[in-house]
Amino acid sequence: MRISKKQFISITFLLFWGIIALSMTTGLWKSKMQGIEIHQDELGTGAVKEKIKGWMKVKAIEKMFGVPINYVCNELDLPQNINQELSIKDLKNKYGFEMDELRKIVVKYNKQK
Repeated sequence: MRISKKQFISITFLLFWGIIALSMTTGLWKSKMQGIEIHQDELGTGAVKEKIKGWMKVKAIEKMFGVPINYVCNELDLPQNINQELSIKDLKNKYGFEMDELRKIVVKYNKQK
């Protein structure tokens, strides 16, 4: 039995994405952010600068550094109901704050603890 080129491409496409979907639903597929742990002794300004990237989601700040989103919003004069699924870069572009401001807020919060 011969299969056409179109059928081969379709089968390959479905297998490729099917494996990825199955891996994600079973927990075998993990994103980079899930394995990151930051310890208190690593929270120098340099460590924060290296760890906070614009591509990260807003909720990563709370997850990685233990800084509540509400605290960040208060310090940056942002609305409390921001979409935590946005990337930090998108939020920065929308509200006009600088990444260094955000990094300083994270360091300040962790020094207060």
